[in-house]
Amino acid sequence: MTEDLKELRFKCGFAKKNVKDRVYVYFWGYDGSGHKKEEYMGRADAIETQRKMLLTEITYIQSLRVEVDKRILELKTRLEALPTEEKPQP
Repeated sequence: MTEDLKELRFKCGFAKKNVKDRVYVYFWGYDGSGHKKEEYMGRADAIETQRKMLLTEITYIQSLRVEVDKRILELKTRLEALPTEEKPQP
């Protein structure tokens, strides 16, 4: 049974990095299987970076919904496949 156990891990955030007296923003996030991704957003002081950050976070959260929905479907399928009654042990 333990090989059937699946851990879902979802985290995300923004990191600021200083390069040559300028501050840049990166988005980082994990997918449902724990793989980390990082994406450049732009200069921290740019309005376009703020816009991109918001859109990126919305997209990420929407993808979480898809992952969670897939996992729920997997679990429901497994639940429906279980026998309805416990069989007596010999």
